[in-house]
Parts: sequence; C-alpha cells; structure tokens
Amino acid sequence: DPKTVNQVKDGIKRDIKEESLPQEMNSKDLLSKKVFWVISLAFAFQFLSMMGVIAFLPIHASKMGLDEIWNILGFPVKQYVFAYALAAFGGVLGKLIFGYLMDLMRAAYPSMIAMSLQATGIFGFTYFSEPSIFFLSALIFGLGYGAATPLMTACYLRAFGSHNLGKARGISSPIVAPLQPIGILITSILIGYKDTYFVAFNIMGCFALVAVILASQIQEPEKIWSVLGSKLIKLTYNCF
Repeated sequence: DPKTVNQVKDGIKRDIKEESLPQEMNSKDLLSKKVFWVISLAFAFQFLSMMGVIAFLPIHASKMGLDEIWNILGFPVKQYVFAYALAAFGGVLGKLIFGYLMDLMRAAYPSMIAMSLQATGIFGFTYFSEPSIFFLSALIFGLGYGAATPLMTACYLRAFGSHNLGKARGISSPIVAPLQPIGILITSILIGYKDTYFVAFNIMGCFALVAVILASQIQEPEKIWSVLGSKLIKLTYNCF
C-alpha cells in the first residue's frame, strides 16, 4: 500500500493534515530506539540458529540413517540430499508466504511464526529419524529460515519508514552479521567434543526460540497498522 511508504496513489492529492510516517533519522537516533535493537537481535539469533544447522543438515541426516538411494525422474538421489533440497524448497516458499502475511499482520506476528517454524523444524529432525517426519521437519525448517531476510527488511520498513530503511539495514549489519558464523562455530565445537549433532542442534533450536521471544517485542507506528487493518478488513469482506 502506498501509505506504508509515505506515498499516495497516482492522481490522488495528499491530505496535508494527514500524519506522515517517521522522517529521516541519523545513526544516533536509530541506535537510541529500542525497536531497532529488538529487530536486529531477533533476526541475529534467527540467522545464528539457521547457520548452525543448515551447513550440517546433510551430514546429520546421513548419521540418522537416511542413506538410501531413491530414483527420482531417472536420477539417483540419496535421502540426505533430498532432505537438504526440501529445506531449500521450503526457503523459497517461506519468502512468498511470509511476504504475503506481512501485508496482513503486524510485523511481530509473521516474524514470530517464521522463527517458531524454524525451531520446530530443528527439534523435529534432531529427535526423529523416521524419514517422513525428518523430511517434513526439513521442509518446516526451510519455511522458517527462508522468510528471515525479507521479514527483517519489512520490519525495519514498518518501524522506521522508507526514508530510513537503507540506513537501518546498513547499521544493523555489524550487529547481525557477526552472529551468523558463531552458530557454525558452536556446532562445530560441540560436534568435535560430543561426536553427535544432538546437543548442538538442540542449542540452535533454543536460539531460534530466543528469536521468537525478541520478535514478540517488535512494535511499529499505529498509523501503519491502521492502514493494514483496513486492508485486511476489505480482504475479509471480499472473501465473503
């Protein structure tokens, strides 16, 4: 909706009395806002959790006994490769699904759902080796982590407006990026110490739950929600 980026539809005059979205902020202003840190840390922990799992998923699947070779469309595919592919496919679906949900909900809700799905998927393929459950968990995991990048951008847009989106994303990079390899490091260390992915993946699942808790605190200007609320009411009305 044009109003979410402080614009109006072509041919419609702006109401000068209408309250505008947040104007341009400097770095100090952004860093002083609680919501900036909440968004940054929530997605930092989601990325940490994701990176600590995704790089090791095929090896974990193999250790869980998913070594059978299937013939798919004439090509030999090992089960652990298929699990990895399902996670990637879920990542694509996650971008589409949660991009749509972001248009209908407050920013916190789709973020929490995506992070919860990521945690559910991690715990699922950590505890269950039965192929159907393992594959479903990989798909659910993909749905969650695939939504991370577009949801993070959308959260900054909602919280600070289009004028500050680039700056908010840029300033958040030194906060979010360093935590990503930490997930890989933690998993690698625990694997070397325990020779199993069980403990490491459980910790990564807990990090995803921390992200859920942080995401529940994401707030946005009420004006944006009033626009989205009207859009949701119209959509519901049209459905019936």
